[in-house]
Amino acid sequence: MEIAIRRSLFASESLQDSERPAPAAFPLEGSATCFPHWKVQLSFDFVLFCRRRMPSNITTSVKGRLRRFPAEVLVWLLVLSSGFGSLIAYQMKAGVPAVAPGAWPNGTGLSFDSQHINLFMFAHPKCPCTDASIEELKVVLTRARGRISPTICFFDPAGVPADWVQTRLFRDAKSIPGLNVVVDMDGAIAAKFGVMTSGQVLVYDCKGRRLFAGGITGSRGHAGDNRGRSLVLALASGESNDPVQTPVYGCALHEQVCATGKTL
Repeated sequence: MEIAIRRSLFASESLQDSERPAPAAFPLEGSATCFPHWKVQLSFDFVLFCRRRMPSNITTSVKGRLRRFPAEVLVWLLVLSSGFGSLIAYQMKAGVPAVAPGAWPNGTGLSFDSQHINLFMFAHPKCPCTDASIEELKVVLTRARGRISPTICFFDPAGVPADWVQTRLFRDAKSIPGLNVVVDMDGAIAAKFGVMTSGQVLVYDCKGRRLFAGGITGSRGHAGDNRGRSLVLALASGESNDPVQTPVYGCALHEQVCATGKTL
């Protein structure tokens, strides 16, 4: 009996009002044929009521959203990947390399150590990329154990306030033991060495021969093991004496505002 009632309920969903069976008379409670037919009738009316109140476009709306969902996700993934791609491209974009003389030039105004190899870094005081270069310089000086005579020159353009160069990078460099910190007025020293990019490192041996020109980071603003740092340490330990060059990653040196728009 229960199975027959369920079939009747499912079949009634497709019936129109004209096809609906007439209400059956309610038999007396306790009779041999007594069954709550009124419950079946109420169920039938409830099904028709729900179908009349259900929006006709609900199925179409759900299907439309499902069809649009993959497209929306695809667009989001494309935008996300494009952003990451631009970030990676920026980090791996090298600056203009220095056209440094192969021998120590005269009239630089810098001290030269004839007993050790000489390392010179050129930095823009407001370049966030150079923060990683200074961190790598700390590593180099720690591992070299006094075999390097280091100097860092901070670019200070004309026509700026007197404290323009006094940034966190400058103060951080001043705190490094043994590091000679020089303020390069209007980039005059950098010009003698053909330096164009912040983070540029030049290494000269005790006889004034250039051994290294490049950067000591693997990308913009990224500290960690890299070829430039390894080469400088190899030169300091005497494992290599051949002149080498690596890319330098940083902002343009001769600019008052770094390309990223950030200030340190």
